Formats: sequence, structure tokens, C-alpha cells
Amino acid sequence: MGKIRRITTYAHLLAYGLHKALNLSLDESSRNPGAPLFCSTPELQKWANSILVFCGQLGYCEHLLELHRVGLLEIVRINSDKYHARPVTTPFGIESYERENFAWTRNIITTMDQEQANSLSVHTEAIKEMMFARVDTWMTHYIQYTTNFEIDAFYQRLGLLEA
Repeated sequence: MGKIRRITTYAHLLAYGLHKALNLSLDESSRNPGAPLFCSTPELQKWANSILVFCGQLGYCEHLLELHRVGLLEIVRINSDKYHARPVTTPFGIESYERENFAWTRNIITTMDQEQANSLSVHTEAIKEMMFARVDTWMTHYIQYTTNFEIDAFYQRLGLLEA
């Protein structure tokens, strides 16, 4: 992954890179109806993953620079091609209290939602079996599926819980 230390996981790089990769690859033609379909190949998948990783590295660096710009991060030059980023330890007034309150609120909400999360996890395998029975192949290379109210409601509840 280049010269960026592996302090971020692959998933984090994808999260940082997705928006940037979409900005590079989508233009006005993507708004047209009937976007062309093409089969994916291992080479195309490898290329797409590399774009996401490189865009993720770029996005992560931009994020660090923004944190530095607002005074939350210090960037120290170690040598000609190596830098170290570390958080500034001085609390920033009301923002530090807001952060503590956010963490407290998040913990309360997580505790309150635990019962619903447990309830959903009991139904996960049954919902997956329902989904697998509804998945089919379309035009040889593409996936298609149908759904029902129970599947939709399950994933809507799961999405709201995750959000």
C-alpha cells in the first residue's frame, strides 16, 4: 500500500477512497438511462480494488491534512520521505465536552438497542435462507432477486440499527 503506514485497515481505505474514486469515474453520462452492462473479470476486479486503495490513501492523507489545518493533529517530518501524525493533546474547550457527551450518548443508545440487535440476530439465518431461495441469474452473468415484506422489514430495521 505504498508509503502510508498500515495504520488504517483495508476497509477504512475503501471508505476513504470510494467517494474520491466515484468522483474520478462518474461523469454526466452516468445520468443517462440504460447504463451499459459488462461482465466483470478478475483483472477488472483487481484494477477496481487498486483504484479504491489508491484513492483511499489519497483521501486518508487529505483527512489528516484537514485535521492538521484545524489544529487537531500535529504532523512531524521524520526524514525526507517519512512523516508522523499525532493528535494534539490539548483539549479544545466546549468541543471536548461535546465529544464526551457524544461518547456517553452513543453508549446509552447502544445499550438500549442491544435487545433489538439480539432479536435481529436470531432471525438472520432464516432471512438469509429466504434470500438465497429468491436469488437467480439474469442474462448469464448478472444477479437478480425478488423480495418480500419480511425481508425488506428485516433489512430496514437492521439498517436503522446500524445507523
